[in-house]
Amino acid sequence: MLLCLLGLAAACGRDAEPAEDVEALVAREQCAALMAKDLKGPALAALQPLLDRPQPALEDLIRAAQIELARFGTDAAAQFLERARALAPDDVRVHYATGWLCRQLQEQLDLGVRSFERVLELSPHDPAATLMLADMLESRADEADLARASRLRLEVIERGVEFGGSWYLSALHQRSQELYRAGEDDAARTLAAEKDDFVASGIKMATATGFEQGTLGLVTAPAPRAQRAIDPPRLPSFAAPKSIAALAGARLVRLSPAETWLEIGESEETRRHEVGADALIAYGADGVHALIGPEWKPQRLIAGPVTALASLDLDRNGRIDFLVSDGARVKLHVEVEAPFTPEEQALEDKVPGDRPVRFGTFDRWEESGLALPALPGPATGFVVVDEDHDGDVDVLVLGAFGARMWRNDGVDRALVEARNKKHKRESEEAQQRNLPAPPAPPADIPLGTFTDVTQEAGLADLGPVAWCIPEDYDTDQDVDLLFGGVGGWRLYDNERGGKFARKPAGEPQGAPATAAPIVADLDDDARPDLWLTGTPARVLVAIPGGGFREEPCDSKAPASDALASGVLCDVDLDGHVDVLAPADGVLYAGRLGLGKRPELAFTGPPGTTALALACGDFDDDGVPDLARSTAAGIELLKGVSNGNRGVRIALAGRKDNRRAVGAVAEVRAGRIYRRIYVRGEPELVGIGKQPKLDVLRVRWPNGVLQQELDDPAGSERAYDQTEGLGGSCPFLYTWNGERYVYITDVIGITPLGLPMAPGMLVPPDHDEYVRVRGEDLAPKTLDDGRSVLELQFTEELREVTYLDRVRLDVVDHPADVEVHPNERFTFPPFPDAHTHTVRDALAPLRATGSDGADWTTSLARDDEDYAKPFRSLRGREEGQYLGLAEPWWLELEFDAAKLAAAAKLRLVATGWFYWTDASVNMASARTGDVAFVPPLLELEQPDGSWRPVGPPLGFPAGKRKTMVVDLTELLAARPSKLRIATSLRLYWDSIRIAVDADDAPLATTSLDALETELWERGFSRNVRVHDAEMLEWFEWSELEPYPRWNQHPGMYTKLGEVKPLLAAIDDQFVVMGAGDALRVRFDASQLPALKPGWRRDYLVFLDGWAKDRDPNTVDALYVEPLPFHGMSAYPYRADEHFPDTDAHRRWRTEWQTRPAKRWIEPVCPTGELVMPRAAAPR
Repeated sequence: MLLCLLGLAAACGRDAEPAEDVEALVAREQCAALMAKDLKGPALAALQPLLDRPQPALEDLIRAAQIELARFGTDAAAQFLERARALAPDDVRVHYATGWLCRQLQEQLDLGVRSFERVLELSPHDPAATLMLADMLESRADEADLARASRLRLEVIERGVEFGGSWYLSALHQRSQELYRAGEDDAARTLAAEKDDFVASGIKMATATGFEQGTLGLVTAPAPRAQRAIDPPRLPSFAAPKSIAALAGARLVRLSPAETWLEIGESEETRRHEVGADALIAYGADGVHALIGPEWKPQRLIAGPVTALASLDLDRNGRIDFLVSDGARVKLHVEVEAPFTPEEQALEDKVPGDRPVRFGTFDRWEESGLALPALPGPATGFVVVDEDHDGDVDVLVLGAFGARMWRNDGVDRALVEARNKKHKRESEEAQQRNLPAPPAPPADIPLGTFTDVTQEAGLADLGPVAWCIPEDYDTDQDVDLLFGGVGGWRLYDNERGGKFARKPAGEPQGAPATAAPIVADLDDDARPDLWLTGTPARVLVAIPGGGFREEPCDSKAPASDALASGVLCDVDLDGHVDVLAPADGVLYAGRLGLGKRPELAFTGPPGTTALALACGDFDDDGVPDLARSTAAGIELLKGVSNGNRGVRIALAGRKDNRRAVGAVAEVRAGRIYRRIYVRGEPELVGIGKQPKLDVLRVRWPNGVLQQELDDPAGSERAYDQTEGLGGSCPFLYTWNGERYVYITDVIGITPLGLPMAPGMLVPPDHDEYVRVRGEDLAPKTLDDGRSVLELQFTEELREVTYLDRVRLDVVDHPADVEVHPNERFTFPPFPDAHTHTVRDALAPLRATGSDGADWTTSLARDDEDYAKPFRSLRGREEGQYLGLAEPWWLELEFDAAKLAAAAKLRLVATGWFYWTDASVNMASARTGDVAFVPPLLELEQPDGSWRPVGPPLGFPAGKRKTMVVDLTELLAARPSKLRIATSLRLYWDSIRIAVDADDAPLATTSLDALETELWERGFSRNVRVHDAEMLEWFEWSELEPYPRWNQHPGMYTKLGEVKPLLAAIDDQFVVMGAGDALRVRFDASQLPALKPGWRRDYLVFLDGWAKDRDPNTVDALYVEPLPFHGMSAYPYRADEHFPDTDAHRRWRTEWQTRPAKRWIEPVCPTGELVMPRAAAPR
């Protein structure tokens, strides 16, 4: 039956499908959807009308063969394969299906081996094909074949689970069976145990059919048809060259000169966006010059020869700084702002602090006195990245020595001039508001610097490299580094925590690395692909989990290395990536629609050969222009519109670096899709003939998503990063008799993997009591007549919650007594469990802030009138320190006589803590004048100074929480005045002193859960209760229209009743992800009657942990590794592991069965896939 497959014609046909075929598109979508449900017969029936056409398309014949093979219809599969091979004899899917057929029949084993060998030539390292080839070799039972089969399985294992996924587990299983057969039982058991660990973590082994299908045998939905298939590419057209500067032989850089990009106006009627035209930076032997239209008069910015240049915004003010090399040393030049013009000063006087924006201007640059790390040789290039994801930009310096990573440790704070100007501005604002002048910037503190962390980053042994292109190559939301040169490819994966590791398995195979590739998403799947020069050009598409696979490139025209150093742009504004480059004897040359079909090579009119090009919208008319540098000077070629339009997008970070370096923007306009890795400049996004840009989705470097809609064609849009919390802890809502109300965040004292500073992790306190006032929890009558108290726990941030125990303590007490749990965020020793009773606590007689204001009334009682005597570190210039403030204090004076008469003194402080995160903590720890200082109790000394006494007090672990701290010993002398000093954004609602004996009577009734339900809910609408300070509340009755987060990859607890998991502290917990909710009901009929004159409040007891996905949180990417009560820390030591008892294994198999949910629909047509990673094997 297979003989026909051996001698098929070699002629290459083509798919007969027209450019737009709605019937075919729908049939293929239905076929793929039915196959996903394992409905093979209906899937083939959906495809049948396309197979009945006179000339069926290649992809439909392949789909039919794949369906038949999946249901063991070998005869029909062979017939479909014969017809497919006649159209495309060397299609990788045809080869794979041929090998699959041979394996099913156990016939023509040699043909099966050759087929899979060819698959691996066309798609190197495909894990399924590798294992299928091993299986075919083993079937031939030759000794040499058996040895080769074993090596192939080891190859899949060596490449790791990140690459192999389910087939990695299959390789472990097959290898363990080999070892058992060879009598190596111990080694076999080790591999089997490793496989079991991965299975327990949520990575499933491929089924028998899934093993055979692999990725090349799957029936997939039709590939997206880009706009290119509808509108053929049109060659770019430019006006005749115009000489604009006699700067011979200069290199060119497109640069936006705006000091910032702004959205101005509060309403739809007044809102406008300002971005401004692009400018040219020319650098070379004559220094650095700026050229700005329409005058184009060269403005010298930096004198002296410059051989390498990087533009970056170090002080986060929106204005550009330059790092330059003159061939001997590296120098940092910072912009010195020119004085305001009278008009600008008038605007500044009208709205203090709202600085005028100067578009299209450059002022003056001076060399900074900042000491830079030493280099072993001249720098030949710079790469700007945020390698540690702490919100500022770092620099990778390239040279013959390899690369040096310079980490930015608070360089923005070291630019003294900027600090002094800022102090002057704040002093003027304070004077206008009749407030005390702020303190001058201290001169004796250690300022920020660049730190050489090459060794720490794992790049010391890199060797000589010619280029480096940063990107998120494995789409795990961090920046990776791809190097190249005569030594070949080197791909370094970001392992977070400032460390990189080389990943040879993900490096391109069989391609020279002397010329840098063009990196862009060429196949619209939200992954970065590579376009390589050569004869012909080569396209390497990214595959899930990292690595690349070569795809056919339609254009056979040679692609010179000059294209590799060309400019990447969308020159015809059709929504696809193009490249322009110098070429001999013509003004320019290039390719349109890289990686698309067809990909069009072109050359421009005859002319002097260019040395360098730059493409940008230099006249702000919405059409790309071209600048050329030649031996005679610089020329401008104004772009001529072809009818296509674009939207000019500028992104400005707040918490992340100001020019959004490392953000990923995805855009969609109709059927046009494009993924853009932001490298610090505005982007003119082509949308063809579409009337608007439908969706702009930005994933900022810190992983937070922001979505904007409906930007009109021809517009320019400047978007500031939306500020807000990405992680803190789960939320608690209660039924108050009428509706669900938000209470606070919970188990915030249990963060997993949260660093306070490098090498210093927060030890989690795994249990917490949360107070709920009686007014906020009332019985609810169910339809069956039962009376219950109902709580809802929700996970609404970028987190995983592991909840092991829930109990409700009902606390009855005299009505004139407050009750509070003994809880606060602090380091060990953690507070003991205790219910404080407070009667007639003393409010301060006077409360004065470090700002000079009187906060006495605000701190007298809990009324949501918060004291704020501090200036938050937030906004454009200091957003990377979100959650911190400039050091501040409150000076409190109490009734001396009542303090002296008290036998016991307790601080009773209610506040709202704005959470920092791991990245903020790491950034502040490395910056001289920014620090995470928890509240300290200070007492006045005889000389009038104030000095801390005792350890830090701790702070309320979330929103509107009260902490009670015994100060009896610290205040032994009974001083009437004290200070509380900190640098946190901590909004105190009240600060009082309890002078009673903490001995009021209590009656406590503890209730276990009556019934529970774990369910998928979504995300509550957030409400800014104090908008200026970004304090967010949440409204249960309204859900956000767009989900905020996807869940961490991994396995979660199945939905439904989970009561058995919450009854005991046993490390068999409920695992909740973003968008999940857990309803817990308690039997209200079990409560005693309330005594006269008493009131009822509640303490919710919780045991568990929470883990966010901040880039600097340790082990944050996945649900695994699971925490447990016996661990010494998190992450735990290599000799510790999650319990592996029979009960815990049953818990995994019976309860942990729900895969992660992707709430956010992909913008790209084909979606994205991130392979889950398992816990470390035993």
